[in-house]
Amino acid sequence: MFNELILGTLLVTTTVIIHAIIHEQLIHVLEWLAPILGRRLKRLWKIPTIVVAVMGTLTALILEMWMWALFFMATGEPAVNTIESALYFSASTFTTLGLGDIVLGHQWRLLGSFEATNGLLLFGWSTAFLFEVIRDLYSNDRIIAFPNNNIMPDENP
Repeated sequence: MFNELILGTLLVTTTVIIHAIIHEQLIHVLEWLAPILGRRLKRLWKIPTIVVAVMGTLTALILEMWMWALFFMATGEPAVNTIESALYFSASTFTTLGLGDIVLGHQWRLLGSFEATNGLLLFGWSTAFLFEVIRDLYSNDRIIAFPNNNIMPDENP
């Protein structure tokens, strides 16, 4: 069990580092890309900017699932002895879907919990990241429902 705790901690730490690096690089890409898109697409520039942020974040999550899958394959665990079964188990566990049709043996089952917790945290982080990107994109925009000095239609000026 002690080995599982150490391995789980190392895997979680590695995925957190991967996530941080990719999000940091995404910020630089978005800062570089946004002005270019703004000049070329005018009012529609935010849409591809959001798509880049979402796809970059999804890439990070997929890489992290692959890392867990490759680790499980390397253990020699019979339940995940092919890349397909290891990736299926990893994606199911990382997303906390947890179908339970593939079950790890006694020696490695604690790591399934580590991966589920890891996925939960990284999906939360990803959601917060995307929320901040979108908030930043729209923070300078104003949706003016009542352009006449913000007077409600039924009020007298």
